[in-house]
Amino acid sequence: RTARAHRGVAVLGGWSPAETGVVSASMISKYFPGPKPGCFVYVCGPGGMMKAISGTKAKDFSQGEVDGALKELGYTKDSVFKF
Repeated sequence: RTARAHRGVAVLGGWSPAETGVVSASMISKYFPGPKPGCFVYVCGPGGMMKAISGTKAKDFSQGEVDGALKELGYTKDSVFKF
């Protein structure tokens, strides 16, 4: 199953449409600065999208390990929060 989303990018304090389609590591790397100290990613959405982008939460509802596109880009569980 493929995750699809419509996302916006912060532009001068507001939000404007940026892209539509499958959220991939390539799309994320266009808009996110990449993993570095002080950079945090907050993810929420339907299960299939969460699995593709960040991995799902653990069975005990803890954050669990990072998987999917964010893992591919080098993000770790210290910088990704799953709602």
